[in-house]
Amino acid sequence: MTKNLPKVEEVFQQYLRARKKARSTDKIKLTAKQAAVEKTFPAVAKWVQGRGHIEIGNLEMTGFVVRAVDDGGLVFEEDKASTLAVAMVVLETWLAEWFENQGIDVD
Repeated sequence: MTKNLPKVEEVFQQYLRARKKARSTDKIKLTAKQAAVEKTFPAVAKWVQGRGHIEIGNLEMTGFVVRAVDDGGLVFEEDKASTLAVAMVVLETWLAEWFENQGIDVD
């Protein structure tokens, strides 16, 4: 026998709506520099908007690592970059070449 708990369900639905609203990215106001990231890294932007995702981190003792991953798994990895900027440029360069080899325009 299932007991009907409409008040609990109503409160739970309110909670879910509040959580969704709190996570809303619409509340974030970008600076001009932040908004330009897609122009600075167009191949990275194209990749994450429809091909897969990227992973970026700092590996202790080795430097920054950046990866391009799609549904099939790891597509590209660089783990010897000394800075985040270098890692991003390496990723952008590799992805731009990958798109070009696929006959896909990045711009």
